[in-house]
Amino acid sequence: MRDRWPALSESAAGDVVQSPPGAWLESKRRCRLGSGLAGGPGTMTFKAGHVGVNGEVDDVCLPIGLRVFSEGDGYFHGGLSLQEAIVPVIVFRAGKESGSVGEKPQIDIRYRSAKFTSRVIGLTLMYRLGQMSAFGNPPVDVIVEAYDGSGAKAALVGKAADCDARDERTGSVRLEPDKDTGVPVLIDPDFSGPEVEIRVSDPDTRVIWARLSLKNAILD
Repeated sequence: MRDRWPALSESAAGDVVQSPPGAWLESKRRCRLGSGLAGGPGTMTFKAGHVGVNGEVDDVCLPIGLRVFSEGDGYFHGGLSLQEAIVPVIVFRAGKESGSVGEKPQIDIRYRSAKFTSRVIGLTLMYRLGQMSAFGNPPVDVIVEAYDGSGAKAALVGKAADCDARDERTGSVRLEPDKDTGVPVLIDPDFSGPEVEIRVSDPDTRVIWARLSLKNAILD
């Protein structure tokens, strides 16, 4: 098949440059290795160690672009050109997405009773997603708080207390998927209302993901 096609020169007119003066121990169409006395038109000369060439040579001389030191019809490789110097790299960073876009995490709030008798309410939170992502379900950070009612104007009366899942700097609680997480909520000592509403919300948007109402039975 090769003989059916005419041989075409790979080097266009003006693409052949002269080898600069020097003692070149290795001569290729696209490079010279040895010791250069001076640079030449259309070439660049580097110290061998600067371009990763180790051996008994001091300099590496390369033609600029796709130029060559000698004509020829065969395939050539080497030298200094964009397609030989650029290495594409793909970087993947796993984010903190809780699932597919727009999917709300399912969080259950559990307590041993419908009422609390202590100002420290020991809750159990369970986080899960209906659909498993390609890389598994990552943990999710939430804010756990207690309010004196369910309305929009309800006042904050308690927050998540110190525990293994709580970040001391931000106050957020990290929930692992499909795993029970114990979270104590500390109620303000001055609170005496009839009930509290536990809210689990997004730390950034403050969208509420789960609620649980508990009766106040401290004085019962």
